[in-house]
Amino acid sequence: MLTCFATAAAGWLGVIGVALGGLSPFLLRRTALSRATGLGPLSNEPYLVRMWPHYWCGYLVTGLSTLHACLPMTMRQAAVHPPGLWLATVALGILYVQVWSGLLLRGPRTPQLRVLLRRFHFWTMLACVSLIALHLWING
Repeated sequence: MLTCFATAAAGWLGVIGVALGGLSPFLLRRTALSRATGLGPLSNEPYLVRMWPHYWCGYLVTGLSTLHACLPMTMRQAAVHPPGLWLATVALGILYVQVWSGLLLRGPRTPQLRVLLRRFHFWTMLACVSLIALHLWING
């Protein structure tokens, strides 16, 4: 019973983390969205320094998602809804790619490479969110 609760809690906290992590770059940058919500940057620190909530959200989501994936495997419930589990497995792999591409973005890069990495990071985020939504729809 405790394992079922921990699995569900890790999954839903991961979903909340994905939402916060996906929105945070747009709120931490000086944009119309951040000004309209009043959540814009309060300091003049460089953008990559202000991104620390986004970084930690990504690490936390990846850890929670890994926990969410591993706990049902210990209960031998992996074959309950195979299509949803395959979607979630691909989404988990994309989360690891997201962490990798995010780490690459933190380092010094040429402007052209930075643009390509940011686009890759953005589109893989959309793919991951789509897979998570499908997983929730099928297995939720």
